[in-house]
Amino acid sequence: MSNIITLLADIGATNARFAVSINHGCLDLVQVLKCKEYSTPVDAINFYLNEHNIVSIDNICFAIAGPVIRGVVKMTNNHWVLDSKQLQAIYKLNKISLLNDFEALAYSVPVLSEQQLLPMNKYDISVNKSDDFTYVILGAGSGLGVSALLKRRASIYPIVSEAGHVNFSPVGDLQMAIFKILLNKYQQVSNEHILSGPGIINIYQSLCEIENQQPVFQTAQEICESASNSEDNLCVKSLDIFFEVLGQVAGDLVLTYNAYDGVYIGGGIAPRYSRLMEKSCFNLAFKNKSQHQKRLENTPIALIIEPYPGLVGANNYAKSFM
Repeated sequence: MSNIITLLADIGATNARFAVSINHGCLDLVQVLKCKEYSTPVDAINFYLNEHNIVSIDNICFAIAGPVIRGVVKMTNNHWVLDSKQLQAIYKLNKISLLNDFEALAYSVPVLSEQQLLPMNKYDISVNKSDDFTYVILGAGSGLGVSALLKRRASIYPIVSEAGHVNFSPVGDLQMAIFKILLNKYQQVSNEHILSGPGIINIYQSLCEIENQQPVFQTAQEICESASNSEDNLCVKSLDIFFEVLGQVAGDLVLTYNAYDGVYIGGGIAPRYSRLMEKSCFNLAFKNKSQHQKRLENTPIALIIEPYPGLVGANNYAKSFM
């Protein structure tokens, strides 16, 4: 019997992470490509296949940063368009599945080990994996992604959302001052305008305006690195506000989904700067929900520190449904 080769990908605004699985086994031949270096996703796929001398594939399962509408994804933050019918015709596939990236991240949750997670409070987030559960998954990177995962009677159900675009609700005078500055810029301020790489720039530039200072740093990475090294007070303050708002939004999502079994946080920012998150007001902001505070205090929270969780989730989906 011949092997079944599934091509996996986790495609974001900046990077396309590829891998294969043989007979729905472990990830193999992981490679990260820069999206801007390829005109189309087909060009990137062909480069990857040629690089690893893969002559043919049987299935495709891709996690993609954007809504999947009738088998087509027009990516939110880069120029690629993925069409399932086109890919099926080009590669003569048995099966193809295009998933929203946070749907794939949700599918990673049941198979993540303790080594792939960093607890952010004293509670064990893996305790309910064998029982019915409801989890929230969110993560900030180029944008803000949100999903949930339910398990009922041995079946899992991801809930995909665009909750990153829900209106930002400021708490306190400083957040309100930042909100007013961003409202003049955007006319509508979403959570993503705060909780993302561009959001960190928004926070920092707003603080510069409030403090009547000229911005020194231009990119989110520069601001984060400066905060991480405690080099610039406004950068430190920017990351404090970022993690405070992340806590507020995570708490809101637990209330929205009734997801007291746990919160998984991925994305490109929080896991990379976990030390700053631990020092921030994240946990205080997370549980600051009046009469619901006690339940939120007892809700487990963990960072996803697995480097390729989207690929893990796509592989788990393929193993379960393809």
